[in-house]
Amino acid sequence: RGTLAGLGGLTGVAGFTDGMVFALAADTFVANQSGNLILIGVDLGAWETERLGATLVSIVSYIIGASVGAGLRYRATTERHQPPGTALLVATGLGLCITAVMMVVLVPVGKARPPAIEAYPLIAVAAVSMGLMAFVIREVRGTAVLATAAAGALTNLVEFATRSRLLPEPTQRPAERDRAAVFAMQVGAYVAGAATAAALGLHTAVGHWVGVVPPLVFAVCVWLLVRRRRDEGRSLPVGMADGSGD
Repeated sequence: RGTLAGLGGLTGVAGFTDGMVFALAADTFVANQSGNLILIGVDLGAWETERLGATLVSIVSYIIGASVGAGLRYRATTERHQPPGTALLVATGLGLCITAVMMVVLVPVGKARPPAIEAYPLIAVAAVSMGLMAFVIREVRGTAVLATAAAGALTNLVEFATRSRLLPEPTQRPAERDRAAVFAMQVGAYVAGAATAAALGLHTAVGHWVGVVPPLVFAVCVWLLVRRRRDEGRSLPVGMADGSGD
């Protein structure tokens, strides 16, 4: 349950950050890179270049963050036989904190959105953070997940929900329903996060101070995951507490 709640929180952070940047800073995404590829295709087809630079900055920055996250994860799981820990979490948290500061400083309250080039630093830092966060948690209830993407989660939700109804063996259905619940959590959290960011940023006095929300929620999720990991370690026999689970 702790891991599922952590996944929901992290996916909510991704949706919130995406909605916040898209609605208040630039017409681009920092977590939903499949959406950015569509935006690039549309802009190229329409011969529009105003948004193209911001979208490319986001994609390149996400790749940089994901590369660092993949490297940290590989080293942690192969050299120390432990899941990635402090370095990855600190890097992601720091990136989100810098995003919050930039949101408040670069996009002042009352200003609809900054000129595109002024938003580049915010987009870059936020996208790097999202790339890193993709590797904070990779598996829940035996199911591979990606906290920064919801399109795949929606497809998998439909697949596992359908299979849970069609499987001939009733004993297999609870596992499929568990997987469907994981993806349902992701889809719901992503939409809820984006909606909350837009509502708070556009329709309340909070304005661009919404940028402080992702680091706070991220910290709570990390606390949940660390506590879950610690409890799991206590429940394992001596010598197994440093296994390679997520």
